[in-house]
Amino acid sequence: MPPHIDRHTSIETLAAGGNLCDAMKMLRQSIQTVADNAMRSRLNSELEQNADTYERLLDFFIKGFPDESRKSMRDDIAQKLLEINDSSLRAIQKTDSSDPYFSALRFKTSANFSLRQLTEAFQADISRIRLAEEVGRAPLPLRKAAEKKATDIFNYVWTLHRDREEDYAAIRTMLDDESIPFSLKSQLISALMLSSLKFFDPSGLEILIEYASRYGDERLAARAMTATVAVMRRHPDRVRGNRRIRLRIEAWSDDIMVYRRLREVLMNMLRSRDTARIETSLREDIIPGLQKIRPDIMDKMKKAASENDIMSLEENPEWQEMLKSSGLEDKLKELTEIQMDGGDILMGAFSRLKSFPFFNETANWFLPYSITHSALETSADILPALNPLIEANSELCESDRYSMALSLSTMPETQRKMIMSQFEAQFAQLKEALDESRHKSSTPEFDNEAKRFMRDFYRYCRLKAEKDLSGFLTESFDITKIPLLETFTGSDEFITLAAEFYFRRNFYSEAAPLFGMLCERNPTEAGLFEKLGYCHYVDKNIPKAIEAYSKAELFNPDSHWLIRQLAICHKLNGDFEKGALYYRRALADEPENYKVIMNLGHCLLENGDVDEALKQYYHADYMRPELDAPKRALAWGEFIKGNHEKSATQYSKLMKGKPTANDHLNEGHLKFILGDFRGALDDYREYEKMSGNRLDMDSLGSDLDLIIGKGGNKDDLSLLLDMLRKSNP
Repeated sequence: MPPHIDRHTSIETLAAGGNLCDAMKMLRQSIQTVADNAMRSRLNSELEQNADTYERLLDFFIKGFPDESRKSMRDDIAQKLLEINDSSLRAIQKTDSSDPYFSALRFKTSANFSLRQLTEAFQADISRIRLAEEVGRAPLPLRKAAEKKATDIFNYVWTLHRDREEDYAAIRTMLDDESIPFSLKSQLISALMLSSLKFFDPSGLEILIEYASRYGDERLAARAMTATVAVMRRHPDRVRGNRRIRLRIEAWSDDIMVYRRLREVLMNMLRSRDTARIETSLREDIIPGLQKIRPDIMDKMKKAASENDIMSLEENPEWQEMLKSSGLEDKLKELTEIQMDGGDILMGAFSRLKSFPFFNETANWFLPYSITHSALETSADILPALNPLIEANSELCESDRYSMALSLSTMPETQRKMIMSQFEAQFAQLKEALDESRHKSSTPEFDNEAKRFMRDFYRYCRLKAEKDLSGFLTESFDITKIPLLETFTGSDEFITLAAEFYFRRNFYSEAAPLFGMLCERNPTEAGLFEKLGYCHYVDKNIPKAIEAYSKAELFNPDSHWLIRQLAICHKLNGDFEKGALYYRRALADEPENYKVIMNLGHCLLENGDVDEALKQYYHADYMRPELDAPKRALAWGEFIKGNHEKSATQYSKLMKGKPTANDHLNEGHLKFILGDFRGALDDYREYEKMSGNRLDMDSLGSDLDLIIGKGGNKDDLSLLLDMLRKSNP
């Protein structure tokens, strides 16, 4: 890691930990490496002002003067040092970093224009475009000029960091100006978010917080709330330590609408954690599975067509049977449920459509879709037909809409029509259910915009952003610990929503602490303890699973599922006596359950009750004579019991089927005990061949003690293994 990055991290640690004097010493060294003389002078001046203030604070403290504001003053100085530290690193990296952020920053510095100047020029272009549109389509050069200025404004705001107050005032003015189109306002919010994700900017975050809680423009509020939560998640300590931000968030505490908005945004953030898993399922399971059965379906379609049986070209029940037999039916159902729950199943498909030059500009990843954008000019004649399909689908985020329009416009007409019909069919199936879910929402406009914006943000992070942000939305995080939002996220309602989501999506490590919190608050809810136990069980924390299941048992003692889970866990934990106890209870409910019978036998055998174990194994073998598992257990159990002939009978049955490497190893032990050294040698040789393991006295482990305990001669065994080396060198 470059030295300036290490130094930045060290200063951050010192300042956050309250070691301000050492932080200042190291910060002076960092500032000296800044190449820009004006910036170096400004940062030095700012640092020394804070150093003087801290010196006076320390002087008052050592002289014993009481001061109730001392702690808040010290916290403010620490925050200022962190900001100076960021500015120092930013100035150092600005010189030669190839990061698009610094390229935009260098351009802004060299161009030397103000945000107000850019805004006025943009507004002039927009006025001319609106006049032109009154009589037709605005000229392409005029639209391109306005788009270029909008991108410049985005880059200007994106690279803000502790800049002039007039710039932040200009942003507020634009966001309040009704003549400014929503497209630019949304870009301002996106740029402020990216700016503060790169280098924490309190002034920018204050604007986001302000517009996140405003009423009127639900779409703008959705973007602002999403951006606010993202920044707070990215910089928890910085947010928590800033008094002005803390006061702004505290003002939300009694606003039920803010709580509703927060809940929607936070759930979107949770859903984004599942997007990578959905991508993997599509790429590795569903798409290859569909490709495997495609030839069969095509054959049936050809046959139906040749017989002129038009009706059989409709959805064929045989196709459904193919899906079921291939194992795809359940996965497709799960995928549909995920989509209905707000999951993003389109990332994988559209990620391959982000190579158009349009996406070279960071600003365009967050640009609301418009049919009039100059990037779509070459397909202006066909877009009116495509546009209703593109805009009607709320599942498509803005960048995916551009991807779809750009890709469809480059296709031959026949291929384009086929693709359009497929999309129409797919979205028609979802439309009714999606409409129903929107009717259930009290703020559908906010919810839809928040979902789409999160998807745009996810695509940017995964496909465009630099390394420091690429994994941001896929990282595990404790959603209840986002700074200053604990009042909202700590409610039973929200914790339940988050816990159940994680549980359904198999994120058991994240679900466990949330269910733990719910169990503490609801200590008589058996279902909560059962889910907590299952999370620990899947994560292989068996003692914790037993603890949770045992508490659930107090309130739900007759649950067959719970008894089975406790039996499994005690067995895994090595407590075979308790395992056998719970398996007996399970067997009382299901006396003919083969798996329970076998597991009861295993627990009894491990606990030394060989006779009872053999009874269970014989019962299992009677029930399922076609299976090898009972015979394998009987062969080993009879061997331990000393019934060598009975053991040999079972091994003989196993050898007629598909014996495993361990079957040959254990039969070899038996033959050695019986004095059949040649037979033992053959079995040991087969074991090595099948397992790839070398067999010697050391590798025998506990088996050696068992063989000797059964009367085997150690020297004879050593000779036999030496002969094995001769034949299997």
